[in-house]
Amino acid sequence: MLDWIFVNVKGTDLHLYNVHLETMMMKQRKRDEQLQAILDHSKSIPADDPIIVAGDFNSFFPKDRKLFTRLFNENGFQWYSEVLTYTARALKGILKNKIDHVYGTGISIHTIAVSTHVKASDHYPVYFNIHFNQ
Repeated sequence: MLDWIFVNVKGTDLHLYNVHLETMMMKQRKRDEQLQAILDHSKSIPADDPIIVAGDFNSFFPKDRKLFTRLFNENGFQWYSEVLTYTARALKGILKNKIDHVYGTGISIHTIAVSTHVKASDHYPVYFNIHFNQ
């Protein structure tokens, strides 16, 4: 299922995709198909409208992040969460993973961070401030 909404912010339509990819136990082809569905749908959005794709990419390995980033870059998206060190924890905090990501077009992000003090999930909240590129 494709989670996509848009909101109008002061006259600008902002399109948002909420991502939760299958775990790494799923075949890579299936995970790639999930991302390709987002990229294909994003092509139906007017070129001037800003887009944010964010969520749980279940990207435990650097090779996954490289693949995802290549796919998004080839489609005009920037990887804004690259600067984050980790976004989740596992095994009682022993493992710290960078599995949540933010990609976008038509926006600039001036602040992006992780709230590591919030313990409601194995994922930490990622937050960011955006500005429209217009």
